[in-house]
Amino acid sequence: MVADPKSLPTTGHMEICNTYELAKFTKSNLAPLTGPRSKQPLEQIHSYLCDKFSIPSLRGFSYYITFIDDYSKYAHLYFLKKKSDAAAATQRHIAYMENQIDKTVKWFRSDNGGEYISNDLQQFFATKDIKHEFTIRYSHESNGTAKHFNKMIATMTRSALLDHDLPRNLWAEAMNTMVHFKNHLPHKAFPNMTPYEAVTGKKLFIGHL
Repeated sequence: MVADPKSLPTTGHMEICNTYELAKFTKSNLAPLTGPRSKQPLEQIHSYLCDKFSIPSLRGFSYYITFIDDYSKYAHLYFLKKKSDAAAATQRHIAYMENQIDKTVKWFRSDNGGEYISNDLQQFFATKDIKHEFTIRYSHESNGTAKHFNKMIATMTRSALLDHDLPRNLWAEAMNTMVHFKNHLPHKAFPNMTPYEAVTGKKLFIGHL
């Protein structure tokens, strides 16, 4: 971590996204995830849309949206310039993953934010017969998978920027790197393989890293 805590800026200056404040907050007795664990890749997707960052990224992005496969814990990250871009990113991600591994999404889990309940996205779900499940309003615990994943990558990103004294507008590049690392490291759900291997069925070789 950072060698000299006194060198850190104040919270107001180093805050990039409100997720970072969440990353420093822990709560006991988290409610257990509802429903059975998925039996195969893409059976259920968890999604999270970050609030607006205080500083745009190097390429002008102000938001990010994540999609986490419930079975493998493999995650995809998309950066957005407007919150309204979330619906298109969701459709693009589902189409891409279904094409890559030849499976179909059955359930999609998110909060009930306006970007997730847009007419375009709801029509897309209806066309593909995808059941859209909503978390309990104001309850991060009801969407535990997305909550814990985003807390983790937010902490990793924040630490990377501070440890290396990098400009804050590099948050998108740093976060993308953290997600890549998580996808290619063993997960407790599959101790002997990575999320990448679990979702694709392909063995990961060192040369791929």
